[in-house]
Amino acid sequence: MAGLTGLSTEEEAREYLDNVRTEYSFQCYKENDANGCQRLADFLQAVRKDFVGAARVLTWNCQQHGHHESCAKLGAYHLVGRGGVPEDRATAYSLFLGPCEQSSIDVGPDCCHNLGLLAAQGVRQPDGQPNHDLSRRFFAKACNAGVVPSCMHLAISLVTHEPRDDTRATALVENACNMGHPRSCMVAAHLLSQRGLAGKVRARELHAQAARLHAENRGLDSSLEFGK
Repeated sequence: MAGLTGLSTEEEAREYLDNVRTEYSFQCYKENDANGCQRLADFLQAVRKDFVGAARVLTWNCQQHGHHESCAKLGAYHLVGRGGVPEDRATAYSLFLGPCEQSSIDVGPDCCHNLGLLAAQGVRQPDGQPNHDLSRRFFAKACNAGVVPSCMHLAISLVTHEPRDDTRATALVENACNMGHPRSCMVAAHLLSQRGLAGKVRARELHAQAARLHAENRGLDSSLEFGK
């Protein structure tokens, strides 16, 4: 937090953080500022590690203000049962819908990605069965918005469920591989290895690229969300 720079004692830092929390709480509950509520939730989660408190603020802000980022983050809490909220993928699905439709916001594409995963599992579907057509639509929207894992999941759906489209699937994962996604390199290699000598040569190149990307990423903190 930028304001901590220059604070010389632990007591000064603690006082500063207390003031930040007070300011965000005032914005949220006194000024009825939805963005202030989101700042408060982010502060509680990232700085205080108070996930229960953050969940309460996210719930309030989503229900009272329909704040898309709060709804999205509350949905992520419900995916894993974080912050004292129950693990409930059906609730998470409902919370992701609004942010996905508002793909111009930062969290929108990731919500579409998670909806794709949930629809493929039959969550919130009338018969409880996987809805691959719907899942593909969510993945396509997220992929087009730059969520690279969605491109891979869309490709896998295109080669495992009808109607199939192997050509499009291969193009999707090759492009995702070139964007630095090692699992997509492996999927592309598998698809191309079945296409004669030229395909096998390209598959070996993609295997090598996957290994290189994996080595480059080894040791980095991977904070990928559900299903990535």
